[in-house]
Amino acid sequence: MERVVLIGIAVLLDWLFGDPYWLPRPIRGIGWLIKKLEDSLKGFSINKRFQGIILWTDVVDSVFIVSWTVLWLLNLIHPFLFFK
Repeated sequence: MERVVLIGIAVLLDWLFGDPYWLPRPIRGIGWLIKKLEDSLKGFSINKRFQGIILWTDVVDSVFIVSWTVLWLLNLIHPFLFFK
């Protein structure tokens, strides 16, 4: 029951205050990456489905590589920061 109350408070605070616009968030970065990749793929005369596959693969690979690198660097700082 305590967890439900804490989650409710967290949702309420997020709803009231939200995220500051100046704070960089991963979702914004992923959206920016998708837009840039879409724009670059539009110049090629290939099938739209193949463009989608390339876009999906590039985005998933990029997010994985960045996430893994950040976790690896945190592990170098202190092993506790690398959640196993």
